[in-house]
Amino acid sequence: MLWFSVYCLDCVGMAGVNLLLLQALGVMITTAGLPFAGAGDFNMPPHLKEFQSWVKSLKAFTAAPDADTCIAGAGNTYDFFVLSNVFQGHAGDAWASIGYGLTPHRPVFVQIQGVSLDGTVL
Repeated sequence: MLWFSVYCLDCVGMAGVNLLLLQALGVMITTAGLPFAGAGDFNMPPHLKEFQSWVKSLKAFTAAPDADTCIAGAGNTYDFFVLSNVFQGHAGDAWASIGYGLTPHRPVFVQIQGVSLDGTVL
């Protein structure tokens, strides 16, 4: 099991340094050949076409809250999870919490049940 956390720069989307970062992360994930779970402030929406192409190339899916996770400006969902397809059917809905007093980003959570989660952190 492989765990990762990532921070992408804001206002860049799936280009420039963010693209390079996620490509490098993808190489590490694929090389490890292990199921994985990652959380991040991706600073882009999970449904972005280019981002979803990257996710699918890893044989993975996103688990994102319905509520905004970044409350700056108009509000957006930029904080979410990327989970290996082995977690399909084991991951519940992701949610954002407003009870921690953090701004502009809210902490996000997802519950995974029914699988062993021993692993390595990247």
